[in-house]
Amino acid sequence: MAALVVSADGKVESLTPINPRGEPRFTAFAVSPDGSRLALDGMVAGTTGLTANSTRVYAVVTRRGQNPYLTKRVIELDAATGRQLRVLLELSHDHSLTTGWNASSLALDPSGQLLMVSDAGADYYRVDLGSGQTCRLPTAVNRGNPNGLAW
Repeated sequence: MAALVVSADGKVESLTPINPRGEPRFTAFAVSPDGSRLALDGMVAGTTGLTANSTRVYAVVTRRGQNPYLTKRVIELDAATGRQLRVLLELSHDHSLTTGWNASSLALDPSGQLLMVSDAGADYYRVDLGSGQTCRLPTAVNRGNPNGLAW
């Protein structure tokens, strides 16, 4: 979980990882000095990504379904209102086969048009943010567990 604070003009003021009691956790992200790049740790209770112009937030959210199944969704949110705009990708897993609750990573390409998603290091997906089309990518990594993604 994370606490997202957005100013009235729609700019993100802070994104702080928190535990279920609302207390801050260790840092799960780093922002470049000019604010144009955001690096995220996908191993920390969910993953979020922010567009360079701070208008959209992308997040991986996980729900436990019929035990032991987990459903992960990659969602798009309006940064100014926090309103969910769409579900970009939905995946279901037997929890015993995954490396963790939310062990997925996101990375936005420099143009802000494509989103790369690592699904617990097992599969990789490219999402075209304009059309919403998703493509599963072939990978040489067989059940690996990368710590992050980058373009």
